[in-house]
Amino acid sequence: MPARIARSAPPRNGNANRLDYSRSRSHLSNNDRVDLYHKFSSEKLKQTVHRQVAGAEAAKLVHGPVDIDSFLEIDCFPGMKVCGVKNERVVNITDLLRQVDPTIIGANKRSERLMYSPLADALNEIAKKAVTGRPLPVKFDVCGDLRPAEEIGGFRTTPDLSIQPQRKRKNNGSSSDYWARGLGVIEVKATEQEDPWYQRVSTSAGEHEFTEVQLKTWNQIQEYAVMAYRAVPRCFLLGMGFFGDVVRFFRWDRSSAIVSDPVYYKLDPTPLITFVVGLAKFANSGIDRTAHASLSTKAELALVHSCYDEAVHLGILLEYTPRRDGDTLDGESTRIVVESPQNPGLHENFISIGRPMFYSRSIRGRGTLVWLAKRAGRSDDGFVVIKDTWRNESRWTEGKIYRSIYKGAESVFGVARFYHDFDVPDPVSKEMPCCTAAARLNEEGTDLTERIHH
Repeated sequence: MPARIARSAPPRNGNANRLDYSRSRSHLSNNDRVDLYHKFSSEKLKQTVHRQVAGAEAAKLVHGPVDIDSFLEIDCFPGMKVCGVKNERVVNITDLLRQVDPTIIGANKRSERLMYSPLADALNEIAKKAVTGRPLPVKFDVCGDLRPAEEIGGFRTTPDLSIQPQRKRKNNGSSSDYWARGLGVIEVKATEQEDPWYQRVSTSAGEHEFTEVQLKTWNQIQEYAVMAYRAVPRCFLLGMGFFGDVVRFFRWDRSSAIVSDPVYYKLDPTPLITFVVGLAKFANSGIDRTAHASLSTKAELALVHSCYDEAVHLGILLEYTPRRDGDTLDGESTRIVVESPQNPGLHENFISIGRPMFYSRSIRGRGTLVWLAKRAGRSDDGFVVIKDTWRNESRWTEGKIYRSIYKGAESVFGVARFYHDFDVPDPVSKEMPCCTAAARLNEEGTDLTERIHH
C-alpha cells in the first residue's frame, strides 16, 4: 500500500468558512447521498429531490472560497506553465467580455439568456487566441435550452454552456456531444447576488448560510457535476459560475468540492484565461483516459459484438438497448488500460463489452465503475470483470484482501478468481498514484477522506 500522498503546498489563509447547509434547505434524510436515494427509494426519484440531495452531498465536501492564485496554481493546475498572452489579445478578449450584459434595454430587468452567446463568443476567442499559433482543443457551446435526458426516461437538465473537446472527427458510435460527456460545466446568472458565495471571499470567517436564491443556484451546479461524473470516468471535474460581472471557479473530485474567490472578469480577464488554458491542457481535462478511449479498429468492434452476443447467451448481460438516443454498442464500449502483473511498467489493453455494468451515482465516495471486458487481441480468453474505484487511503486494497484469502493458493472455492490490482498513475507525474486533493487540504485543517484511484 503506498504511503500517504500529498503534494507540497505553501500555507494558505482564509479557509475558516464553514457551510451550514442544514439551516438553508428543506429537510432531507440524514443520508444526503445521491446513490443512497437511488438505491433505497421505493419510487422513482423526483428531479427536485435529486437536485437537493446533490447540493446537500456536495456541502459536506466544500473547501473554500480559496484565493484565486492558490486555486489556479495549487488546486487546479500545479506545476503548469502558462505563457503570457499578448496585450492586444487581452484587449480584444476584454472587449468581448464587456459585451456580456444581462440588461434588457428599455426595461428595468435582467435576463441571463442575454449573456449566453456573448459569453460563448468570448470563451471561444480565448480558446482560439490565448496560446500563440496553437488553438486550444476545446469549444464552448450554448446549451441552456436543449435539456436532453440523461438517459431514456431520465432527468432532463442542462447547464447554460457546455465545454466540449474540439474533435478532429465525429464519433459516430455515441451521442458524444451530450454536455455531461464534455470537459466541464458553466452556469450563468444575471446578478452577483445569485452567487451562492456572494460577498464571501478567502478572508471571510464563520458559518455561511445560503439565501433561497443562492441555494437554488448551488443545487443546480452540484446536480450538473453529479451527472457529469456519471457520464464519463473522471479524475476531477472543473466548472465555472458566471454571476453578473463576476465568475467563480469550481473543482470537484471524489473527496472535495473546491470553490474559488470571485473574479471580476471584465476588469481583469487574466485568471479566466489561465483557467481556460489549464482546463484544455492540464491532465487530460480531468478525463480518465485509462478507461475512456474510443475503439477504432474493425477487429475491436467485431470483438465487442461477438462477445456481447455471447454474454447475452450466457445470461450475463441483457439485450443491448441504448442508454441515450444516439448511443450504440460501439460507442459505449471503451479501451481500458491495465498494468501488467508480470511486467510492472508495461500495460495490457482490455475492451469493455458495452457500457459499465454498474456505476456509482454519487461524486462523493468510492465512485465504483464495473465493466465486463475481454483482453484485446485474445478473443479465446474468458470474460473478466474490471472494477475501478477510489479507495480509502487508510484501508486494505481489494487485492490485499484477496491475497490474504488465497494464502498463496491459485484459487479458493466460492471466491472469485483474482487477476491483478494496482493504483492508477497520476496523469501528470506518472510515478505517483492519482489521488484526490484531500491529503493536501487536510494539512490545512479540513477533515476529508483521502482517496487513491485504484
